[in-house]
Amino acid sequence: MASKFLEAITNTFQTPLPQANDLDKYLEEMLPMLEDYSENLDQESLYLEHPWLEFRDDDYFHESILHFFNPNEEYLSSINGEVSFGFWRKMNQGKKLMIENGEGKLYELAFLDANFFILKMHGDNSPLGKSRFLFLVKEEVGKKLEETKPEINIGDLIKDFAQGQRAMQSEQRRGLTRATARSILYKDIEAGKIKGMTFEQLGSAKDPIDDFRKIYGENALEQLDSLADDFSQMTGADE
Repeated sequence: MASKFLEAITNTFQTPLPQANDLDKYLEEMLPMLEDYSENLDQESLYLEHPWLEFRDDDYFHESILHFFNPNEEYLSSINGEVSFGFWRKMNQGKKLMIENGEGKLYELAFLDANFFILKMHGDNSPLGKSRFLFLVKEEVGKKLEETKPEINIGDLIKDFAQGQRAMQSEQRRGLTRATARSILYKDIEAGKIKGMTFEQLGSAKDPIDDFRKIYGENALEQLDSLADDFSQMTGADE
């Protein structure tokens, strides 16, 4: 019989999943559809120094297991408050993650965003009766899931969180691009490279991106936007 946790995700798709009677099979079907929403292991700020609550599709699983991935590759595991120490390490150019905590395990990243961290065991553990996935949820989100297991739709929930995160990132990127475009326009007006525009006009412009596009062209704007991630790492406007 499917567990309550599986009952929570049976409505993820419009059509039933074939022979998906455990969490592993559901994830095998669902995760490829969510691939575009996932970040990668290089986005360490998403998973470092956060408490990750482990979820299993077992109605008899009552332990509270927290996983911590800390800087300098330190790894902590808390099982009902009893803490053990180990280490984690990115491998294969960030495509795999090794966790050493008494025994070493090698995982591949299956899904990552600000609230979900799903790792897939390298190889196939199913003949041994073990799950292939380590399903981790940000602790505060996990507590809400535990309260609403019978009603939630895990697939839709992941999509909603991922879409919200992407929307915030998109707005941040646009803000950085807008600020940089304004700075470039200001300096070129000051240098006399732009005719027909004053500081006052630039200051009153609703969106300097439109002025930047008109003066420098669409290709220049695309190049500027492509550097938005680099802008976010800068400590000041002069950089």
